[in-house]
Amino acid sequence: MPLKNILLILTAILLAACSSYENQKLIVEKKAESFNAVKFSVYLVGDNEIECNGEIRYKDVLLHKFKIQSSQKRSPEEFLINYSEFPDISLQLATGFVLDSLPRLEITVKNSDKNFSRTEYLELKPIIPPIMTGISVQTKDIAAKYPLNYRQEVYDAESFLNHENLKLDRYTIKKIATLSTLIKGNVKILSAVVLPEAKIPIYKGKDNLSVSVQCDTFSLNPQLVLYPSPHNKYYDGPNLYQIAKGFYSDGKQNLTSKKIADNKFLLERNFDVKNLKGEYDLFMIICDAAGIYFYYDIGVVIFDNVAPEFSEFNAGSYYFAGDAAFEGKVYLDYTIPTKRNPYDVIFSGKVFGDVKSIAVDGKGITFNKNSDLLFSRKIYINNGYKDVKISIRDDLGNSKNYDLPIIVSQ
Repeated sequence: MPLKNILLILTAILLAACSSYENQKLIVEKKAESFNAVKFSVYLVGDNEIECNGEIRYKDVLLHKFKIQSSQKRSPEEFLINYSEFPDISLQLATGFVLDSLPRLEITVKNSDKNFSRTEYLELKPIIPPIMTGISVQTKDIAAKYPLNYRQEVYDAESFLNHENLKLDRYTIKKIATLSTLIKGNVKILSAVVLPEAKIPIYKGKDNLSVSVQCDTFSLNPQLVLYPSPHNKYYDGPNLYQIAKGFYSDGKQNLTSKKIADNKFLLERNFDVKNLKGEYDLFMIICDAAGIYFYYDIGVVIFDNVAPEFSEFNAGSYYFAGDAAFEGKVYLDYTIPTKRNPYDVIFSGKVFGDVKSIAVDGKGITFNKNSDLLFSRKIYINNGYKDVKISIRDDLGNSKNYDLPIIVSQ
């Protein structure tokens, strides 16, 4: 057969193969969406089966690779893209969400052998959470907190927007930075830290705490809630969401607001803090139109209604896992080298954290904070046994008495 005829046959076969895939359709359907993730399904539908390699991209960033086969009967492939796994695009996404510029994902499938490809786009338009940027604690009773990495995020946002030739006001820049921070953390809580130079207020026996907070707006019905810090071992109650929900529905009577300037409000609330123990965070809580809560951690205070702890000391077995700012612990053990009354009792041990004074058998001892203890006492011990009183007091006056049983070996 002449070469010309062979080429014509091969061309016809190739054209027939390509035409058989012309009716293949790539269908992308959004299932659910939030500001930090999107869930969607991908169909490749057609009369003929074909296997393709697929990619999901946001601009030039590859988010996911997959394989897909087409037919009339196959189920769709489902995908969940969590933006927190791609921190490099958080500012781009946040900018698109805040400016409503319709960012989108690109979904492409290809089969190079069959010269086949399809591309579809998925527009991203989530509901943006209520965002407070101008929050500041006014009262001296609470140490202000600063969102973790938030300042750096603001600088990064400014650089990115300048590169994109977007001239925006300071409020919008901070809004983008705040949303980007939330996206990176995949959370509804803007996590915060107390700066090293900030001194956390510590109170004992306080009945009420008045708090004043300045914020951007009152139209979003913000609420102020004191909630135990995650490491507060003295609290055993409902979780933050349940606390927030309760205060959001019935706590408005406890909150007052004053307009102090354009777009600036002062929120004030008086908290009943009687008998609270440990570290508490001050949250501003906002509920959006969909009933979803968002939390801004903006302050911290410690209620020191806790006396130092005491434990018998065994060499090498002591430890302290408390907060040295308001918790303390004393370990003591003893030896009795003499065999007559009054006995020379040698005490040894360790002191940790918030301990101001220690008295043994009614007499104070001298010690340094967070140090080893070594001292002796002459103690009358009748019938070979005595409970020696150990009295411990902290810096704010919390005190407690303990018994250390002393036994004389015969």
